[in-house]
Amino acid sequence: MNIAKSLIKLRLKPDTAASLATATGVDSGILSEVAESIAKGQPLTTQQTDVYGRFDLLLTTLLDQAYQRADQHYRNTAKITAAPVSVVIAIAASLVLPAGTISSWGAVLLGLVATPIAPIAKDLSTAITTGVQAIQTWKS
Repeated sequence: MNIAKSLIKLRLKPDTAASLATATGVDSGILSEVAESIAKGQPLTTQQTDVYGRFDLLLTTLLDQAYQRADQHYRNTAKITAAPVSVVIAIAASLVLPAGTISSWGAVLLGLVATPIAPIAKDLSTAITTGVQAIQTWKS
């Protein structure tokens, strides 16, 4: 997130200040003055420092919110995609097994049941791995 914020701040110029001010809700005139002062290497006034600080805080908040939404969207998409993939894998496995081992409907049911179990199994395997590493470290 810091890289994205730095890149946005680098684009803070007098001609981009109005749109950035609109996006963050700060005074566009003062943010434009801030951009001019930064470009000229002049010190900021107290009022400019205040607006620039609010701009920075609001920019951080907006980016954080965007990253959280993107992460939630990714997790939801992964969960929705996991069920059909799990069912397809279970059906494929039932076709490879000897005839009569499991029916197609049984494979579909197993695929649906396996979907919520997969994250738990991952967490369990991670916990076991961490425990084994701790025991190995303790024995050494």
